[in-house]
Amino acid sequence: MPAMRDAKVYRSLRGFRQLVVLVLVAVSFIFAMPDMADAARKKTARHSTRHVRRAPEPDRYSSIVVDANTGYVLSEKDAEVRRYPASLTKMMTLYLVFEALENGAVTKNQRLPISANAEYQEPSKLGLQEGYTIRLEDAIYGLVTRSANDAAVALAEGLGGSEAHFARLMTFKAQQLGMRSTHFVNASGLHDPLQYSTARDIAILSQALLRDFPREYRYFSTPSFTYAGITSLNHNKLMANYPGMDGIKTGYVHKSGYNLAASAVRDGRRLIGVVFGGRTANSRNQAMALLLDSGFERVKDPRVLALLRQREKLADARLPRRRPATSATQQPRTAANTQQIPFAMAPQAPEGEGDVNESDTTRPLPPATAAVTGQIAPQPLNATTNTMTGFTAVPAPKIARAATATQGTQKNQQNTRLAMAAQPAPQPVAGTWAIQIGAYSSHDASMMALRNAKEQLPARLTTTSRYMIVPLMTNRGMIYRARLMGLDRVQAATACRVLQGSCTVLAIQ
Repeated sequence: MPAMRDAKVYRSLRGFRQLVVLVLVAVSFIFAMPDMADAARKKTARHSTRHVRRAPEPDRYSSIVVDANTGYVLSEKDAEVRRYPASLTKMMTLYLVFEALENGAVTKNQRLPISANAEYQEPSKLGLQEGYTIRLEDAIYGLVTRSANDAAVALAEGLGGSEAHFARLMTFKAQQLGMRSTHFVNASGLHDPLQYSTARDIAILSQALLRDFPREYRYFSTPSFTYAGITSLNHNKLMANYPGMDGIKTGYVHKSGYNLAASAVRDGRRLIGVVFGGRTANSRNQAMALLLDSGFERVKDPRVLALLRQREKLADARLPRRRPATSATQQPRTAANTQQIPFAMAPQAPEGEGDVNESDTTRPLPPATAAVTGQIAPQPLNATTNTMTGFTAVPAPKIARAATATQGTQKNQQNTRLAMAAQPAPQPVAGTWAIQIGAYSSHDASMMALRNAKEQLPARLTTTSRYMIVPLMTNRGMIYRARLMGLDRVQAATACRVLQGSCTVLAIQ
């Protein structure tokens, strides 16, 4: 009996020990669960961190496609939302340069001095140095190919006296063209929060460049430009890949994304496209190609085509378009005539914010011309000049680097600063006469007056004459002086007798 009792006690103790072990395991497991859960959460968080994408940047995309002849809008997205134009700004810089060339205020071969402000611009740039000069046409090529910021400043300072004043003229011109949501503070497009535009406004500017300067527009088609032994390729790579595209301009700063204004012709119809805010140059180019393809398909629609033709007839019935200024054919750009320019260059600068080497692989626009508001009383004239305030011409300063570092350097730089401050106007060609028929409040009013005047004059007085519209900034705003150039003394006097009114004979000595 005792033995049986001992066996029962042993079994009871063994069962009790097993129960205690189970309880201890359960308690340990319960206390361990929070740590396991925390570890699981941390592991999940680490896993999620690797796979969750960063928040996207604010959308900067805008686009528009218009018919170049009529301004008819074929497609648009956020076309009136303000964006940063980046180097599309240079399109307006060049518009004012082309206007100054047409008016005779400057010449293509004129040399522009380089200031410290120009030299120290951020890339992209040609690497121009203070104290040297650059030929005006070379600066134009530098803008359209390399998008050179230093060349843009040289043009602005040479034509406007200072970049700030030139930027005010840019904004003034934008308002005249109908670019209602555009403001400029510099000539290059380097980022400034106060410099902005819209896709619609850039389309208006593109249309104005094509309309007002069809000859100069060819600059935007330049595939490459060699300067001081360095060749720069046009940043608009789409010109080589998209059939019919022949311009206009790329732009990039970090705040804007990749911008592009482009124009292409297909089956005799020209379209203008503008894209703002591309994430890469390639994605922007692809977007532009798709937009233009869609636009060209749409103009094939008989209803759209009929509407465009109707608008073209209405446009022809409105104010006459500007006639390009007559001048000698421009000399083709070759490596030979480029390298003959006596100019010293700084080391080649890298690409940068001003623009980049992008090698990675049913509503009409507002009228682009101001309404005619009638003639303004003629202003006092100087018969020996044809310049305008704000566009004073800079003669070629005689600046040359000395053979040694100590010979004449300071004197040359001083001469440059004096030349920029004085900026005397070029003298007109001797032996020519002109008439001024009036001063008007818009370019188109002046052009219409000139055409009307020419129709009233006998053919013998107009066969060798040419139009010239000379802007002048006054206290009352900008006026446009309408002149008929290329006459002799007898022709000028006879023309004024026929026209009477406010016609004035000008002796260009």
